[in-house]
Amino acid sequence: MTVPTIKEMKKEQANEPFKPIRKSAFMTFKKCPKKFYFSYFVHSDEYWNYNEKNNNNEAAAKGDIFHAEVDNFFEAINPEMAYDLGNDDTLFKYFRDKFSYSETYETQKTDMDRWLDWFSETEQKRFNFFKTNYTKAEVIAWFPPKGTEVKVFMNDEIDRTGHIDRVDYLPKEKAYCIVEYKTGKSYNVETPWSLTALRAETAFYAIICNEMKLFDKPVLYWALYNPQIKQYHVEKFPAATMRAVNNTYRDLVQRIKESGEFDRHISPLCLYCEYRFECFHGTEGSPKEYIIPRKLY
Repeated sequence: MTVPTIKEMKKEQANEPFKPIRKSAFMTFKKCPKKFYFSYFVHSDEYWNYNEKNNNNEAAAKGDIFHAEVDNFFEAINPEMAYDLGNDDTLFKYFRDKFSYSETYETQKTDMDRWLDWFSETEQKRFNFFKTNYTKAEVIAWFPPKGTEVKVFMNDEIDRTGHIDRVDYLPKEKAYCIVEYKTGKSYNVETPWSLTALRAETAFYAIICNEMKLFDKPVLYWALYNPQIKQYHVEKFPAATMRAVNNTYRDLVQRIKESGEFDRHISPLCLYCEYRFECFHGTEGSPKEYIIPRKLY
């Protein structure tokens, strides 16, 4: 196949508006601009159907089940009733019993039981912190998330959009917190590259929320829930992260609008990229670069 250049495609699609930049697409650009190029330009018809690619991915399926269960959890609990429960064991049981147990839950029961045990214990501790430091009325008002499955959109040179797992209110800090659910082992804040990436993707959301004034107070914090490795982490956004995300976005916009170069970042992850054949063998007339093992052809 011949992979068209951006200039060639812009001639064919001169009157079409640019597609908004999704958070996941933004993170793809940070990791490998060439992969973004294939997703945004070459396979543009698939740009909004990225979830369909995970249908046969067991790890992604487990993550989807976990997301659905914890979203239903917050609809099911009654903070006032939880406040009046006597001890930690009773509160844990109350929380643990509130999951919906969808049909798909049974297909991943072992992991889900372990993950939701950890999530219930984490929320129990968070609830007790609120109960220790605030009045009953404040706990009832502030413990539940401000929102879950929040879709955000921001008009910009090329619009930005995203889907936030959850937004919490932090009373002491008088600020909101972007909560990200991750279920893969690689999402570990003790790993420097992973911490940097997690800061960037949650900052992408925070910038939209703050610029669009979606909440009555600023979004200044982010949190990670990872049941796979039992990790709960909260921190304030570093100012350097917010600047870096905006600078990267501006770089991305410039490359799109000015037909800039989208270089590829060669790494072991190339072995698993869905565009690997096009990337290394798809350009007509260019020398082939056989870095992909033949057994994967």
